[in-house]
Amino acid sequence: MNYPLIVSRSHHPVSRKNIHSNALKVLYRLHRLGFKSYLVGGCVRDFLLGKTPKDFDVATNATPGQIRRVFNNCVLVGRRFRVALIRFRDNHIVEVSTLRRNPDLPPDGTLLLKRDNTYGTEEEDALRRDLTINGLFYDIATFSIIDYVGGIKDLQNRIIQTIGDPNIRFREDPVRMIRACRHAARTGFVIHPNTRDALERLSKEILLASPNRILEEMLQDLRGGYSRSTFNLWMDTGLMKTIFPGMDRFIRSTGHAASVFWRALELLDELRQRQVELPVSVLLSTLSGPVILDAMEQESSGDTGQLIKRVLEDLFTWVRPTRSDFGKINQMMVMVRRMMRSLQREPMPNKFKKRQEIDHALLLCEIFARSRNMIPEGDMCVDNTQRWKLLGEKFLRPVRKKSRRRALYRRRRGRNLS
Repeated sequence: MNYPLIVSRSHHPVSRKNIHSNALKVLYRLHRLGFKSYLVGGCVRDFLLGKTPKDFDVATNATPGQIRRVFNNCVLVGRRFRVALIRFRDNHIVEVSTLRRNPDLPPDGTLLLKRDNTYGTEEEDALRRDLTINGLFYDIATFSIIDYVGGIKDLQNRIIQTIGDPNIRFREDPVRMIRACRHAARTGFVIHPNTRDALERLSKEILLASPNRILEEMLQDLRGGYSRSTFNLWMDTGLMKTIFPGMDRFIRSTGHAASVFWRALELLDELRQRQVELPVSVLLSTLSGPVILDAMEQESSGDTGQLIKRVLEDLFTWVRPTRSDFGKINQMMVMVRRMMRSLQREPMPNKFKKRQEIDHALLLCEIFARSRNMIPEGDMCVDNTQRWKLLGEKFLRPVRKKSRRRALYRRRRGRNLS
């Protein structure tokens, strides 16, 4: 097939009625000023798959400086990859990037890209992207879709593959391996054999990427609603063993506890698919919670806080969450453990109900209690009112307060006896 493949408006489903009004404003303003402007990446892919895009990314031949002069509501971000963020009054953000090409190789011959601000043409920009299904352009001037990389064919054949040689593309940017697993999990597509083989052989190269980028990509997977399938691919391709060796050992060496881990991710996906917003600390607690609870059961005595800290340090050896998130995870898991005991008819101290993270801890308790079949099967609760009704009123019995009158009587009696 000859490329580029141009699909006219009458032969594709992308309609301006379905494009966010703010994205249309950006596209049209750039176009009126003589710049080329395109919708690119995931939004075009989602339209062709019959889905509603969450984000609308724009590519243009205008430089970041020119974009900033065109839009007063523009902020330039990024060092390795310079991007313009156009923020509107409704707080909606449209991301605008300049068309780029792959930079020349450095003198030392390394493939790892440290900067990506070399400007190029539409074709060069498409060829530098990660996957074929993400290399499609929607031209606002002609309302047509432009395909330089065979993305439409791979969408039809339900295949995930890199643009170009995967052995080179994964070395240029190892994060592309995470994205290949993500899109395979979200779409249900099959990873092309050549891409899969390179991913498995080069999985250790992921450690060359920035830990902050890996953490951000992982959080995106946890928020995406398909974390169960995504981390299953991580296990199969070796990414889990490289990024989270402690987690990999836990899943492979335990039976029932490992099933709790996978069930917890399924319940997290259920919440995210219902558009329930969750903070980073809850996402990471869901990921690490089964390991922590298993360690608590094996070491029932001792300082619980120190035990959780030790488990977290063993799990997050390469990717390090913030100290604040570590503290929240520790606090919530202490409460979750006590709540789990309450489900087994041990009283829960009243002081827990007054703690700041109690609502999130209650959510985690429901996730892990359902994962362990400690409460009846059913859909996750909609809010914490339902959770207190399910867990609090029925199971979480408070400690009975001592009578103030009786305590006062004892003190007076003690004085009289003395």
